[in-house]
Amino acid sequence: MVFLEPLGTNIFINLYRKLTPNSRSIDEHPFVNKDFIYLRTLFKSVEVYYYGFFTLVFCLFYKDPEKSWVYKISFKLDNFIFKFNIFKKLAWSVIIIAKKN
Repeated sequence: MVFLEPLGTNIFINLYRKLTPNSRSIDEHPFVNKDFIYLRTLFKSVEVYYYGFFTLVFCLFYKDPEKSWVYKISFKLDNFIFKFNIFKKLAWSVIIIAKKN
C-alpha cells in the first residue's frame, strides 16, 4: 500500500487547520504518532518519507517547481533536515509505503 497523508505535528500547520475548520471533513485528522504505531501492528514493513517544510514555507516564491531554483534549494534542505528525527515533526506530509508480507 502506498499513500500520502498530512501530519499533525507541525504547530504552524495545526494553527492553519484551526483557522480553516471547514476545509476538511469532521472525521478527518492528520497523522500523529499513534497512527504510525497502529500501522506497524497491521503491516510487516512500514516506510515513511517526510516532506514539505522549506518547500512549503517558500512556496510563495515559485510558481513552477521544475524551473525554480528556490524550490530546488528548499527541496534539498527538506531532504537534509528530515534525516534527523527531531525535524520530522516539522513536515507537512508523509508518503507511507506499507507491505503486508
